[in-house]
Amino acid sequence: MISMDFKSYKYWSRICVIFLIKSFFVSKFYLFSKDFNSLRNLTINTKKRLFILGTGSSIDAITEDQFKIMKLNNALTIGLNGWVYHKFIPDIYSLEFDTSGKSPEADRMIERAIILCSSLPKEKPIIFLKMKLGLSKIKKYAFNRCKNIYLYSHLRLDNSSPKKYYKSLLFLIGLLKKSKKTFLSNFLLGSGSSLERILSYGIISGFKEIIILGVDLEGPHFYDKSIISKQFIHKTNDRKFRDLTIEDMMKQYKTVAKKYGVKISVQSNTSPLAKFFPVFKW
Repeated sequence: MISMDFKSYKYWSRICVIFLIKSFFVSKFYLFSKDFNSLRNLTINTKKRLFILGTGSSIDAITEDQFKIMKLNNALTIGLNGWVYHKFIPDIYSLEFDTSGKSPEADRMIERAIILCSSLPKEKPIIFLKMKLGLSKIKKYAFNRCKNIYLYSHLRLDNSSPKKYYKSLLFLIGLLKKSKKTFLSNFLLGSGSSLERILSYGIISGFKEIIILGVDLEGPHFYDKSIISKQFIHKTNDRKFRDLTIEDMMKQYKTVAKKYGVKISVQSNTSPLAKFFPVFKW
């Protein structure tokens, strides 16, 4: 039972308001994109294993044979953000950027994803976090370049403490799993990281196994070796930027996933996530 102290009341009241507001934007934005729920339906009964492809330098250790395993019929691959710079073409590209013009690198990644999507013999889906993507850019990408764009909204989890994060995650995962044919099914969950939202997609969609690759949380990206300091820590895992780190959140995801019979593992034994997720055996 979810505690209804004052802070919890504020959080759940805000969630209800967000549902109402974002439901309006869902109907408005879908004039320019495909229904995200239809993408979910494509994978529910056809794929059992999900590979989430991050951009840490540990990706360089993956062999050609291991990439071939990811292409098996029972697996789905989703490349996050900078994965557009990798030669391996995933089933889905996922990009979460603020395209207000403040980040030229974000715009370059999006442009590259669109080129990849539109130039392949069979269009690859691209999914965007819609509230960070301007409506004018949605029109531009959907109509002029790529016809296989899906948009989703997100609901922020209660990250005031690990316990409240767990309770809000458990409740909303259960709610969204039951809402396969309503506007609610176009929402993913998270409090500031792409990994959270794509993990919620995997659990909600019914995958039985989820493997996280290249989420090193420290050191350089595979496509940019200019950051060579071993002391570099990703801001999602740095308490200077947030009280609840991605490690704290992933511990709660592990518990919730287990309740739904979902096994989560990591590819790199040096990732901080390997402290509590088992290392995937190829």
